[in-house]
Amino acid sequence: MSCYYHVEYFLEFMSSKFQIDINEKQVAQESILLYKEELEEGIISERLLDIIPEVVLVHTCIYNTLKNEWMFFVVSDYDKKNSFFLVCMKDGETLYEEILKLDR
Repeated sequence: MSCYYHVEYFLEFMSSKFQIDINEKQVAQESILLYKEELEEGIISERLLDIIPEVVLVHTCIYNTLKNEWMFFVVSDYDKKNSFFLVCMKDGETLYEEILKLDR
């Protein structure tokens, strides 16, 4: 699946990487334009910050259970033509990050 910022990709990702099956209705979603300096250090590694432009679109999916909060986000350019990377976190700890595409 090439469209990383849709909830369907998040559901597929969670099932394949962590064997967690989620109902789409349990997922909160948000997309927001941010300047590079607004991205939190510590969440996004320096190597990922180095590959993005000054303004990016951050697509977020959040799944909460009674014990855990899962956060998945994809960072792309503002017109959604290039998805740069994705990060998956559980309870504030980064479990997975992947560079998706570099068209520079």
